[in-house]
Amino acid sequence: STITFTVTGGADSGSFTVTGSTLAFGSAPNYEAQQSYVVVVTASDGTNTTTQEITVNLTNVNDIAPVFTSADAFSVAEGTDAVATLTGSDADGTTPTFSTTLAGDDADDFTLSSSGALAFAATPNFESPADANTNNVYSITATITDGTNTSTQDITVTVTDINDNSPVLSVSTPYSVAENTTSVGTVSASDADANSTITYTLSGTDAAKFDINSASGAISFASAPDFETPGSGASSNAYSLNVVASDGANTDTEAIVVNVTDANDNSPAFTSASSFTVAENQTAVGSLAATDADASSTITFTVTGGADSGSFTVTGSTLAFGSAPNYEAQQSYVVVVTASDGT
Repeated sequence: STITFTVTGGADSGSFTVTGSTLAFGSAPNYEAQQSYVVVVTASDGTNTTTQEITVNLTNVNDIAPVFTSADAFSVAEGTDAVATLTGSDADGTTPTFSTTLAGDDADDFTLSSSGALAFAATPNFESPADANTNNVYSITATITDGTNTSTQDITVTVTDINDNSPVLSVSTPYSVAENTTSVGTVSASDADANSTITYTLSGTDAAKFDINSASGAISFASAPDFETPGSGASSNAYSLNVVASDGANTDTEAIVVNVTDANDNSPAFTSASSFTVAENQTAVGSLAATDADASSTITFTVTGGADSGSFTVTGSTLAFGSAPNYEAQQSYVVVVTASDGT
């Protein structure tokens, strides 16, 4: 007898062929799709037949590359080394690992452990970007493997700014301000943290005597100072205070001195007599005198009026007749003298 074999049934009969005595899959099976198949084969000698149900069990082979399941973009605050833990899966059921060798423009800036711990090799500083484009966006390529197959993933890591720098004040102490004026000057501050907002305040011994614009740093006296009446804590015209610049978290403090200078804002006041008695036939009348609250003032005297102004002269501080008077002709004279400090 000649025996022939044919596929005659079974749940998976469509998946098989018989050529001669060879049973085969019609197309290569995938373990990840189905692991066991049932087919019925009939043997015939042309007259008589017999059937057999055959079960075909597949074994898994490592034929699928692992894939990343973690994100491909991360954001990390400056000053932080750890970035993320990379993860992946493998349809073949193996536990994938990660290559410790990275690729990409910024590979040297990172370390990657075989378990997926991604970290900066050196602590990142937002103010001093180390990435290839110096824009705080780092580009790397990571590799995952199951021991046979590999996959890669491009990853970007963005470093964000934090308020980790103190503002730096710029002052021009000492400041000099003329009495009766209020404006002192404007301080400024810089901050390496680009997004910081700086506010200004005052402290110190004489801070209460001043105002400061919290946004612009413009300093002024709360009320106009008077050189002749010093108002500092030391009862002098040198005022001591501190300027404080804050970015909300960090501060810088600078001590400043504001010196009030004298202005010619007071008129002279006569201290000499307003009447003199003089014997006839002599020219000298008397010495004129005046004081001025402005200590540095120089006082000059001039004849500026009066019914008898033409009869008098002033030399320095000496009032005199232009020519010796005669009692029999006139007994009393009126003259107006003006004392001036130049202003």
